[in-house]
Amino acid sequence: MKTSSSKLATLQQKFLPASTPIPNWVFDEVMAEMPEFVLKVFLYLFRKTVGWNNQTEEQSLTQIMSACNIGSRHTAVYAVEVLCDCWLLWKKTRGRKGQHSSVFAVAGIGEYDQTQARIVLTECIYGSSCPTRQQLKDTPPTERLYQDTLTNEINKFGSDWWVAKASTQWFPESTSRASSGSLSAPVEVL
Repeated sequence: MKTSSSKLATLQQKFLPASTPIPNWVFDEVMAEMPEFVLKVFLYLFRKTVGWNNQTEEQSLTQIMSACNIGSRHTAVYAVEVLCDCWLLWKKTRGRKGQHSSVFAVAGIGEYDQTQARIVLTECIYGSSCPTRQQLKDTPPTERLYQDTLTNEINKFGSDWWVAKASTQWFPESTSRASSGSLSAPVEVL
């Protein structure tokens, strides 16, 4: 049975006040592969930033653990690593131990193509869009790793590949260097 657009609008209007809308790609494309605690941390950070209309939010690992009911620091660190270092949804600036919390700045959340491109690169590196803790321990998700992977993938698929186009804001030199064929020297990450 089809719902009329006026009834749908009424339902959306009814539930949108005092709510935080989550992008559809979370449900459609990544939620099935996300461990529960990664999803919890995603929802928590999304609410604290986008939900409160904050570009940045200062949060300690203890606050994240408490709010998401995560008992292990290692588990919370892993979730933050997937969301920030692998998927680049937030850029995390680490605070001084014991003095300041980390600052999470909204990054790729609002750009669907950039988010999907970063998830594709994560899959190229780890064989999964959501790598395991052991995979991240064995191969830390550094910007250099992502840049080198992007460069290798551009060499395979060309600079017109949608991931290359979506990734130009992260490593502008990678796309231009790959298309010109001058990849012998590594590109410095700023």
